[in-house]
Amino acid sequence: MNYLYLIVLGIICYFIGNISGSIVLSKLIYKQDIRNYGSKNAGATNALRVYGVKFGLATFLIDFLKGLLCAYLGFKFFGSLGILVCGILCVVGHILPVIYNFKGGKGIATSFGVLLFAQPLQVLFLLILFLIVV
Repeated sequence: MNYLYLIVLGIICYFIGNISGSIVLSKLIYKQDIRNYGSKNAGATNALRVYGVKFGLATFLIDFLKGLLCAYLGFKFFGSLGILVCGILCVVGHILPVIYNFKGGKGIATSFGVLLFAQPLQVLFLLILFLIVV
């Protein structure tokens, strides 16, 4: 295995993680930066609070899918190690995005995408448990 390629893919996944659904959508739709409103966080929960259910779901979906994509890319090229490296770097990119001055979200939706790819049965069980409790 060539670890240089894994490092390059990991860096690409970090920058994929930098793409914040809430920031991009809030600037495109409302011409505002969501980090100036609500909890001042760039995550799906703040998007839900500030702009409503549809916006919050769209943000969650974007953040979830980027985690899923990075986990898939890591697995496709490097197996389980790739899921770990690319998934973690995607989540770190979401939480600490260099393109947004290191002010990102909390990484819940992105982590959910990575974990769903890595351990689908366990994550679905936890999701059901979460829904029952909530």
